[in-house]
Amino acid sequence: MLCQLGHVKFESSGVNIANISRQSSYHFANKSIINGFDDWQKVGRHSQKLTLSGVLIEQSMGALNSLYALAEKKEPVTLALSFGQALTVLIMEISADQSNFLKGGEFYKQSFEVQLVVIHGNL
Repeated sequence: MLCQLGHVKFESSGVNIANISRQSSYHFANKSIINGFDDWQKVGRHSQKLTLSGVLIEQSMGALNSLYALAEKKEPVTLALSFGQALTVLIMEISADQSNFLKGGEFYKQSFEVQLVVIHGNL
């Protein structure tokens, strides 16, 4: 298992993840001072975003349905990573792209991207 988001498992033999990217943001307020240096003040706490992206080859047309159903609940879910880390995240966006269509209209390849915001835990 590469990771598990709620009850959806991402494995090398099923829903394949090609990339996990992380973005951390640190928030500051800025006040400009005439003829001086700008004044910076930290505000709030830092935030983390994760993006899971991957490709499905020769999978069923409904391979991502359970992921969409999980996101539609709009509730925090646990992201368990293969190296033992667990984070509480919100699913913010899912995008999918189908390509390489067969004669019957089914797609052969489907790439996807899941954007998450970490609400508890740290990577």
